[in-house]
Amino acid sequence: MTIPRSEYEARILRVIEHLHQVKGAPDLDDLAEIACFSRFHFHRVFRAMTGQTVAQAVRMVRMWRGSKVLSGGGSIEAAAKAADYADVPSFSRAFRAAHGVSPGAFKSALTRPGKGLIREENTMTTYPVDIRDIPAERVIGIPHQGAYTEIAVSFEKLFTVLTSRGLFEKAKVMTALYYDDPSATSEDALRSLAAVAVPEDVTLPDGCAQDVAVGGKHAVLTFTGHYSGLHEAYEWLYGTWLPSSGFEPAHAAIQEVYLNSPRDVQPHELVTEIHIPLAA
Repeated sequence: MTIPRSEYEARILRVIEHLHQVKGAPDLDDLAEIACFSRFHFHRVFRAMTGQTVAQAVRMVRMWRGSKVLSGGGSIEAAAKAADYADVPSFSRAFRAAHGVSPGAFKSALTRPGKGLIREENTMTTYPVDIRDIPAERVIGIPHQGAYTEIAVSFEKLFTVLTSRGLFEKAKVMTALYYDDPSATSEDALRSLAAVAVPEDVTLPDGCAQDVAVGGKHAVLTFTGHYSGLHEAYEWLYGTWLPSSGFEPAHAAIQEVYLNSPRDVQPHELVTEIHIPLAA
């Protein structure tokens, strides 16, 4: 029986979604069953199609859960529990190995202005903003519906598709489009796209969607630090900078451009651009 590549991808994507939903250490036999592969073949297929072992994928999900608790102001004990570690020491060792800093240092760093931030005399945080003329660009990705903070699972699925199809070398930049205002839309109805910018000649993979990041004049805020700090940056951009800028936002999706990745740098070194299209 011939199995198309799209079926292989669908099976591995089911596993990734399961890893983000299940609590506790997943059983390799259960994962192999979800993927409809024998245990003998499953791990090899998973590694080849995702670029990481099952153990690495599980560790990444657990660290993401712990980081989310810490970035929300939770205790290290609560983060360890969310990440399914039996105690704080074991969680702290795993966290340091993954991020290069202890959970305590990570949490403290979130309360301090990061690189690229400026403290004015009135202690208000400001961020560097440039006005740029940006060309329209085609993007392909995995649609996500729900809380914007949960878009990581869609990026993991996208990485699997890109890896299995050898498309990473054609991806220009990792990005996301956010279509709804979270202050005016219920969380479960929020729409976004975990994506990469690609040339026009790249064929749209099965299961992916495509869109165009609009061109024209943009306000571009550069933020350095963990993604949890982006909320404050958005609040300042819309509440302080935009009203005094003389510009009006266009009716178009907000774009975030990720200049590096949590897979490659420590959380405080992440650099994200927020692109706000401006009305002509």
